[in-house]
Amino acid sequence: SFADFVRAFNDGFVSEIGGEWKGNLEAFDEFLSWPEEPEYELELTGVAACEIALGHQAMAAWLRGVLETCHPDNRGSVRERLADAEQGTGDTRWGVLQGIVREQPRAHLLVR
Repeated sequence: SFADFVRAFNDGFVSEIGGEWKGNLEAFDEFLSWPEEPEYELELTGVAACEIALGHQAMAAWLRGVLETCHPDNRGSVRERLADAEQGTGDTRWGVLQGIVREQPRAHLLVR
């Protein structure tokens, strides 16, 4: 689950640099930029389980929550993304997390 991913990231990464990640994706990006090393690797085991647990169904569940709290001007785009997720297309929660890591120039994701 996403909660399991948050817990694992806190235990395996954030605890080394200090703080606590609570699941906000902007904060995830910020935590990845904190280490002082010029380059570093993040090793993730159980990637197949992550792909399933953080797939389209997880994205749809998250977007349903976002739809309830987002600004009215954003509801149309959230509904479109939700429809995609419910049809098994578009972004997944796992894909979004991977994309954030890939955009970090010093972080390298090793998947096992």
